[in-house]
Amino acid sequence: MPERAICTDHILLIGFMGSGKTSVSRRLSSMTGLSLIDVDQRIEALQHRKIPAIFAQEGEQGFRRIETHTLEGIRYEGRSIVSCGGGIVCNPANRPILKALGTVVYLQVPVEEAVGRITHPETRPMLSGPRPVEEIYNERLPVYREVADITINTSGLSVQRVATLCRRELDKRGLL
Repeated sequence: MPERAICTDHILLIGFMGSGKTSVSRRLSSMTGLSLIDVDQRIEALQHRKIPAIFAQEGEQGFRRIETHTLEGIRYEGRSIVSCGGGIVCNPANRPILKALGTVVYLQVPVEEAVGRITHPETRPMLSGPRPVEEIYNERLPVYREVADITINTSGLSVQRVATLCRRELDKRGLL
């Protein structure tokens, strides 16, 4: 059986829940013609259950293990725009995987704006947990910055504007 090629030039979007990763990745995929991989959707499809159910049945650690396995599988797919879950950086094992897969774009947004953008909080297990959302945000903030190759401030911007800024940054670096 021939070995599968490993792809190291994906464009991966990270950021806190509500930062616009899903919407911006869809728009950026459309703008660039690159295929789209949504890690959370991929997990749900592979697991045959929704993210909240995985959290309820296996806890956050169980979900993070599944997330890591799913992320590792992306290395064998063609160049894509990858929308990552907001907590993907929580597992230290994921950080070098993200970097190895390609260019990491951090969509930065203030916590208040991020929470205000969330239309279905019941689908966000971290919002219904015992920890305040601000605590989770502050814990993740330095890790997002550490992993990111590019940071785009999304505060007050439309999806189209953020996607345009992403594309401009990627073009400027010769990545598109």
